[in-house]
Amino acid sequence: MRFNDLAAKKTMLLSRIGLFAIFWLCCLSVSASAELSTADQQVLDLYGGEEFVSIATGSSKPVHKAPAVASVITAAQIKAMGATSLDEVLEAVPGLHVGISTQGRLDSIYSIRGIHTTFNPQVLLLMNGVAFPGFSGSRALQFHFPVAGIERIEVIRGPGSAIYGADAFSGVINIITKDSQDINGTVLGTRHGSFDSHGAWLQHGGSHGGWEFAFSLEYQETSGDKERKISGDLQTALDNQFATNVSKAPGSLATRNQILNTHLELKYSAWKIRHWYWGLDDGGLGAGAGLALDPAGSEKSEQHLVDLGWQSDQLVDGWDLGFNLKYLRLDGQAEFVLLPSGSVAPIGSDGNLDLDTPVGAVNFTDGLRGEPDASVQEYGLDLTALYGGLNHHGLRFGAGVKYIEAWVPSEKKNFGPGVIDGTVSPIDGSLTQVADTPFAFLPDSDRTVYFLSVQDEWSLAPDWELTAGVRLDHYSDFGQTLNPRLALVWATHYNLTSKFLYGRAFRAPTFVELYSM
Repeated sequence: MRFNDLAAKKTMLLSRIGLFAIFWLCCLSVSASAELSTADQQVLDLYGGEEFVSIATGSSKPVHKAPAVASVITAAQIKAMGATSLDEVLEAVPGLHVGISTQGRLDSIYSIRGIHTTFNPQVLLLMNGVAFPGFSGSRALQFHFPVAGIERIEVIRGPGSAIYGADAFSGVINIITKDSQDINGTVLGTRHGSFDSHGAWLQHGGSHGGWEFAFSLEYQETSGDKERKISGDLQTALDNQFATNVSKAPGSLATRNQILNTHLELKYSAWKIRHWYWGLDDGGLGAGAGLALDPAGSEKSEQHLVDLGWQSDQLVDGWDLGFNLKYLRLDGQAEFVLLPSGSVAPIGSDGNLDLDTPVGAVNFTDGLRGEPDASVQEYGLDLTALYGGLNHHGLRFGAGVKYIEAWVPSEKKNFGPGVIDGTVSPIDGSLTQVADTPFAFLPDSDRTVYFLSVQDEWSLAPDWELTAGVRLDHYSDFGQTLNPRLALVWATHYNLTSKFLYGRAFRAPTFVELYSM
């Protein structure tokens, strides 16, 4: 993550790369059919029908042969454990810990191999192999994800940038949704639980006239655990300093939320189109966005992901060619009461809270308030080519481009630069619009990213497989990076696999890190 060094290596070559690619990969497939020999069937009986993983190489293979430390959690396992959210499932993965952010929303942090940060940008989250980054990390704030529509979850622990590029730094998580065969009919369900929690789901899958279709809808909501309380907050400290008594602590954390999650998939021949929608409404702010209890504040997010894919091995002999075209949109709105009504706070010359060098103590009669909105959208095209014409080798070539832009459609507040300067008190609840001014928390930002990748899976001897690959990424706003990988997998014994792994990964700076005030 040496951004300055990477930016210095910027070349004119990558900036001229349009969309180019003839690519490749030899997808290993295993069929447990009636044609299995007696010996093969005995092996399957012994192993118990091993799961397959695709995110380690881009091609499907048994977990024990994957050139990565990988895990797969199936729908049956999710049902057996009684999990209702993605976080509950991931907590059961060895080597992956689900923690809580120190920021006010109590967002989940996926900690892999001890790498643990507030906004979790170092773990890449995928939906059916497609990334969907958020504003500050790898997903939207308060990303509570229900599980009824999940067929399986694949996890690799360790660097994955040689396949997926940015943010696949400490690991990759791929959510794979149910298709028409997984649902095969109509499924209805409902659940109720503690904390006034309840939810329902509807799924339907089938085929007609050569089309295969699958639809999943799930809604869940909770009032939150009122027994999750804190004895003091930031306002408690300010009360002690300025002899006020307005803190809402001791009090309960705001852990309520309402989630709607839908997924539609259509397949016809070599074509596939999918639309995913995830929406959060009335998301509670935990300990408060300003670390002062805010039971009235809330957050709302909506995320859309549309991708169109095509893949065929019939066009050119020996080649399996494909492309994926995607569009992502994420919109977030929030209403924050950062400090409660009647709060007296030390304010700096920039109008923000300043505990070190304030220019004055300001009484916020209606509270320190903000209503920021933010939007990000992404257009992308990935091309892949798999070549299986060489004995014992499976080649995969990839290329792609994506354009990402972020902006602030609205930001209203009664504090900060362009609003107050710390010399006037009191300040009431009137809000000032600062969007489209130099005082917005994030200026309009965009970047274009190009990549090229190549990978070889070489069965160099019985029970031995060597995977080697490299990926080159170029960012218009921060530079380029080259990330190699090398993995030697040895099926040492029927119940033992030895893996020798090397990989390098990177994390590109987010727009918030680069440009936020």
